[in-house]
Amino acid sequence: MRHLKSVFALFSEHKLLGVPLDWPLRFLALAGLYVLLRRRLRPRPAAGVCLALLLLKEAFDCFAVLNPLRPRPPDAGDLADVLSGLLGLVAAALLLHVLHRRGRNAHASRPGVDRRDPP
Repeated sequence: MRHLKSVFALFSEHKLLGVPLDWPLRFLALAGLYVLLRRRLRPRPAAGVCLALLLLKEAFDCFAVLNPLRPRPPDAGDLADVLSGLLGLVAAALLLHVLHRRGRNAHASRPGVDRRDPP
């Protein structure tokens, strides 16, 4: 447990250009996880799994990382952590949506292809 605490503390204590490293890491991790889950799941279940993992990680931070005997209430830092993960999730969903629409439009614009036919 101590090793896990020290790993999480490493990312939250170090900053790059004034931004804690755990924010971009959480953004990228949630975006990547959503993209991977979308290969097997529909959008809502994939987003639900990502959101559940994000909230479980925050609960772990509040209860176990600092002091398991004295949990602390969430604060603005926790809100920023959740928002960075949500932004990663939304960015990945939008990117996949745009790529999907671009692929459909490219298929429909080919000569000899009827737009009413499914791809």
